[in-house]
Amino acid sequence: MANTSDEMRQYREAFSLFDKDHDDIIAPQELGVVLRSCGLSPSEADLQKIQQQVGRKIDFNTFVRVAQDFRANHRETEDDIREAFRVFDKDGTGYVSVSELKHAMISLGERLSEEEVDELIREADIDADGRCNCEDLKSSSSGNSKNFVIDPNEKVVPKDEIFSFIVRCMLKVDTRPSHAEVLADNLSMADYRGHYSHGLNRLDMYVNDIRNETTAKDGDPVILKESPGTALVDGQNLLGPYVGKFCMNLAMEKAKKIGIGLVAARRSNHFGIAGYYSLKAVDNDLIGWAFTNTSPLVVPTRSKAQSLGTNPIAFGAPARNGDSFVLDMATSTVALGKVEISQRRGSDIPNTWGVNAEGVPVTKPQEVQGLLALGGPEESSGYKGYGLAMMVEILCGILSGSHFGPWIRSWKSGTSEANLGQCFIAINPNAFEDDFDQRLQKLINYCRSLPPTETGKPVLIAGDPERAHMALCDKLGGIPYPPSQIEFLRSLARSLKVDLPNIQ
Repeated sequence: MANTSDEMRQYREAFSLFDKDHDDIIAPQELGVVLRSCGLSPSEADLQKIQQQVGRKIDFNTFVRVAQDFRANHRETEDDIREAFRVFDKDGTGYVSVSELKHAMISLGERLSEEEVDELIREADIDADGRCNCEDLKSSSSGNSKNFVIDPNEKVVPKDEIFSFIVRCMLKVDTRPSHAEVLADNLSMADYRGHYSHGLNRLDMYVNDIRNETTAKDGDPVILKESPGTALVDGQNLLGPYVGKFCMNLAMEKAKKIGIGLVAARRSNHFGIAGYYSLKAVDNDLIGWAFTNTSPLVVPTRSKAQSLGTNPIAFGAPARNGDSFVLDMATSTVALGKVEISQRRGSDIPNTWGVNAEGVPVTKPQEVQGLLALGGPEESSGYKGYGLAMMVEILCGILSGSHFGPWIRSWKSGTSEANLGQCFIAINPNAFEDDFDQRLQKLINYCRSLPPTETGKPVLIAGDPERAHMALCDKLGGIPYPPSQIEFLRSLARSLKVDLPNIQ
């Protein structure tokens, strides 16, 4: 079977990443990660069999033959699956029962064992309703199952409908349209990436801050100090996402000119998911950091007093062909929004998330009076999260001249400016090693190809769970929300007298 020019280009790029000596040879132990870099998903058994056949050194032509054979065999497996559906999907609904499908797949050929069929069906039947469709099963057979379970009570809302709804809500309280659109982009991206604590869940907070005039609805950030590589910005008490976008754009502009840009901001507000800003750097082939301090919710190690914020850190770096490493994390064990969502759902929380007024860990979200730093109690290294929170406080609050630590207003206060501090850093990797993206891709591929401790749960890198959630949303045609979140959306629409989005 002839390879297309695109396939050959993909093979050559993947092979070159691991051809360390440029001698057109890779080692057998590298074969798995190189194949996976080409979008193929060999099992450990597949790799052992291939390695026995190809010997101790693999040149490029041998690799192409192996990849071509594996791709051809995979296509035959897809043909088996289509044939199974053609036989048993007699009413043309696109679904068949699991028991019927299992029988059909085993009887149609010898390439799939009963154990392999069981594994494929477990991956494909993501809602555990005893049936699956052809595309789900093909996805699971190629190793692309996302391991997301969809509650049948969840409703799907198209992403662009969420964006428009957020804009309508913010315009209703007289927010400048361009500010409303940046906020909508940030919040809808949060839900799309699976960070539900910082998407629609936060919309009423922004509405109330504008309505109560504790956040300015119009204006522009002001640069107070500037050098070729740095800037200090006054956010003018505007919506945090608008300030954040302004600052990251400024940092990226500096990085493109001199290799690095650092921008600190004061008089800002809650800026949504921190990853929104590091992703902007990644989209411009830059390395990006974003930090913010927040209201004091976290109890330092050995204390029961809330003194520091959840103080998130986001870091993003571009790899090859649109791949990337994107870390977006709070320096607390979890963000407050996750506790709130658990309370809305009526579910308990792990005892490493929060403490009561006496500093005792609790499992009921309504009893949480303070969050634990990343790592939890001191015995499990919570002091490391405490140290990271302090680092963010220094970069954001101390450096910018904003409020900091316990002197930031409380989370639920709506009577004064938040005056949050934020920090944005962009680095041009081309100012350093020329093949940065290639080297990063090599490390990413290596980590993803490591043998997992549990079948069906591959080793991930930061950003993979978000990519999986986005793929799920694309497949569903929108973002899935639980009933409690849909009711929250309806309630907000009623109170603001705005049209609801299209809820599927």
